[in-house]
Amino acid sequence: MIEPHIVLNEGQANAAIKFYESVFHGKVISVFRLGDMPDNSSQPLPQHMKQLVGDCEIDIQGTILHVSDMKSEGKTHDGHISLLIYLDTESELMRVYEMLKSDGEILNEVSPQPFAKMYAWVKDKFGVSWQILYR
Repeated sequence: MIEPHIVLNEGQANAAIKFYESVFHGKVISVFRLGDMPDNSSQPLPQHMKQLVGDCEIDIQGTILHVSDMKSEGKTHDGHISLLIYLDTESELMRVYEMLKSDGEILNEVSPQPFAKMYAWVKDKFGVSWQILYR
């Protein structure tokens, strides 16, 4: 079993979690925030970091997706992962496609393919690549 883990730029995880819940009718199983960790007196956590997501588990059609924030420290984390999701109907594929492409980038327009009745590939507004299929 593979449980994909999307690491986003600091402060983006909360918005991504809400977005994925909406798009895929996902269910948040658990959220661990950095502020939930025990205090470390030698390295106290700055107040602005306490609401950052250390790990969130979302159940999307029986697959657990992990989402978390990453401290910036001058680096960016674009979610360079491609996820494949099979949808039950063409209308569900179109609904998901429309939501994902909003403020995102279309990598492959919706079209029939030899491996699927309908297929699309979209990079969402968080930089995560989604391949969506209706068989």
